[in-house]
Amino acid sequence: MLAIAKSARSFRVAVQYNEQKVEERQALFLDAHNFLKEKEELTIRDKLQRFRDLDKLNERSRKHCVHITVNFPPKDELSDRQMKRIATDFMQAIDFGDQPWLLYRHIDVAHPHMHIVSTNIRPDGSRISNDLRSPYHLKQICFGLEERHHLTPIFEMPDLFGSQEETPRQKQELSEPRRIVYGQRPTRTAIAEVLEYVGKTYSFTSFEAYNAVLGLYNVRADRGREDSPMYQNKGLYYRLIDEGGKKLGAPIKASAFNLPVTMERLEEKYRLSQQRVLESVRTIGSHIDYVLAGNPQPYSLHRFEDDLRRQRVWLTVPALRQPNPRGWQQRVHALLDAHRPASEKITITPDDGHGFFYIDISEKNILRDTQVGERYTAAAVLQRTGIEKAIRQMPGEYVLDLNNAEKAILRPDYPDTAGTRRLLLQLAPWQSGVVQKQLELIEQQELAERQRQGHRMRHGL
Repeated sequence: MLAIAKSARSFRVAVQYNEQKVEERQALFLDAHNFLKEKEELTIRDKLQRFRDLDKLNERSRKHCVHITVNFPPKDELSDRQMKRIATDFMQAIDFGDQPWLLYRHIDVAHPHMHIVSTNIRPDGSRISNDLRSPYHLKQICFGLEERHHLTPIFEMPDLFGSQEETPRQKQELSEPRRIVYGQRPTRTAIAEVLEYVGKTYSFTSFEAYNAVLGLYNVRADRGREDSPMYQNKGLYYRLIDEGGKKLGAPIKASAFNLPVTMERLEEKYRLSQQRVLESVRTIGSHIDYVLAGNPQPYSLHRFEDDLRRQRVWLTVPALRQPNPRGWQQRVHALLDAHRPASEKITITPDDGHGFFYIDISEKNILRDTQVGERYTAAAVLQRTGIEKAIRQMPGEYVLDLNNAEKAILRPDYPDTAGTRRLLLQLAPWQSGVVQKQLELIEQQELAERQRQGHRMRHGL
């Protein structure tokens, strides 16, 4: 059992997200607790109005809406009645038992899970503390409910939120290696631990997806150039990289490890992983829809990554850890030069929108964004969130040092859309910094406004 709590300003987004799932027959409306009408009589307007009536009692609090997801392993074939009992016990445990809340059972993915929408404003106008919904506190509640309702313990991963507490259950699991820091340990030993863990734990269907998860530990698999003898003979070596993808130390041949990590064994792994990886397609798509349904503005790739992590999905962006290919500036000029002879024209590979890999942490599946669907590719996400538009406007609005080739790539007429997206993703960290400053300014303005309102109330103005 895994619970994730998310606070937001808008009840409309959370309620409409779940109601839309009900309309599409991907969810069931199970219960409405502490509402003024019976569940069957409630309209969307009734649901929203109940929450808004409590909101008016505490206008100083910014985020009143609480949207909780509770996930169960596929082995737990829960009835609607069981899920309602678990939801009631869960809400009591986080001190929301007397609050109004809506319960939805989602059936759009393979594993059972429910969504709960509530408010953190009590009838007396006081606010329920966020500490009651901290990741560590929720984890302890889940452990208790698993025992009480005889649920299957969910597979434990390292705490994504930085908690240092280690539970007995974590100690029994296969130990996950830490991200390798060059020079701290013998390179071969450190890489071998990563390769063994990834090979036994994760499912992937391509060499690029394999490298996406290896990169989490600062390891890269390399086949060499496509025209090299090593590539043609299915040779393979491994090496360390730093946070920016720069190669570190000497490479080590795959055959030097006493592990199934040669190209022949990896290709066998791809075939065996096909069906398992596809099981995460709907799960990841549902999580992305949930995150983007209420994404605030301004938004950034860094915030998208953080929001996905709270849904137990990791995002990897190859463009952030790979240098520009050799001769890329000459390629840009060749693509833009209309006077070149036809024999010197560069062929552009059809663009499928790729730029991300998604990692389903619960199921240990790695998916290329195109496997999840057209709406979830890097190209689609950059457009849906407004990140692409914001990055394209940065050179005009901010001091951004771009060379001539990079400026050309951002031109609307640049024909290589995949190359443009690669640059957009490389500029995304800079845009994330701009967004962070904008959000800090908004926070300061809202704090000043709340202080002014408090001053007026104290002095009867």
